[in-house]
Amino acid sequence: MRRSVALVGAGEIVRAAHLPSYIQLGLEIRGIWDLNPERGEELARSVGVPALDSLEALLDDVDTLVVDVAVPPEEQPAILYQVFAAGKHALAQKPLAPTLDEATNLVDAAREAGVLLAVNQQMRWEPAIVTCYRLLTAGRLGRVKGATFTLKRPMIGASLPSWVASAPRLTVLLNSIHFIDSCRFLFGEPLALSCHTWKHEGFGVVGETGAELKITFADDISVSIVDELVSPRDPLVATFQLLASNAIVDASLGLWVDYPKGAPDQIEVTWASGRVEDLGAGERWLPDAFKGPISELFAAIEERRSPTIDGADHLRTLRIVEAAYISASRAIPVELRA
Repeated sequence: MRRSVALVGAGEIVRAAHLPSYIQLGLEIRGIWDLNPERGEELARSVGVPALDSLEALLDDVDTLVVDVAVPPEEQPAILYQVFAAGKHALAQKPLAPTLDEATNLVDAAREAGVLLAVNQQMRWEPAIVTCYRLLTAGRLGRVKGATFTLKRPMIGASLPSWVASAPRLTVLLNSIHFIDSCRFLFGEPLALSCHTWKHEGFGVVGETGAELKITFADDISVSIVDELVSPRDPLVATFQLLASNAIVDASLGLWVDYPKGAPDQIEVTWASGRVEDLGAGERWLPDAFKGPISELFAAIEERRSPTIDGADHLRTLRIVEAAYISASRAIPVELRA
């Protein structure tokens, strides 16, 4: 099977993460198409791959196995429906659609078309998360007590893309979704949550600029997520901590240091004995984690199975996001039990 992929979208994240990771993996890149022809041509030329002049040309290529759709959420559904109709497998971005209902329709459409739909929840391959997952599955951490994600990102000028600034739902749907999905990956399905959101009126955005979530899991595991845009005068904070009976894992999330270039994660484990171990491997969220979702999708195609990050799995994450907004709007905790 030829591992071939074509890309829809030529934005900053494609340049910084999708293409570098695919080149490192040695994938066959069949071409790039963007709604902005000049941007698509410039990016394609910079990496030496074909610039396609239409979505139809991209989808008509019989040698393209997977289409990576990297466009804003409101533009993604219409393109994905065409990808499915062309019989191509798809790697979509999170969130799959602006609403849970539309995301559900897309999952159903992919199933009916007989193609695989994966969603690029790449934080599952982020260095700190991978390290914790390996330690957990090896039984080295003991009983997990809880975890915290803290992101306080200074809002510097027009540092958000226009589609992000104009989104009616910003922090939870477009960013905290990473942390929520990673919690599911590490701890399983949550039982309940509470969420509080707020908006800084001086940042010129439509949606919420901050959110605080408390999520409970089985075995009394409690997760706290604080995710907010802060004043340019405030320092950047981007950390993850996991507390367990045998150790505490502390990590700095280097993605937000000079985004999108970022910096390698710093990962430190303090064992119950008092010994401190540095587990930083020098890898970065961008582009290293982006190798995971596309590799998993190709493996699923080869093995004739669903990818672990398929559309149905993504809907579980989106339902938690929806519950967070319900909790915030009603100022009540929300049960998540099936």
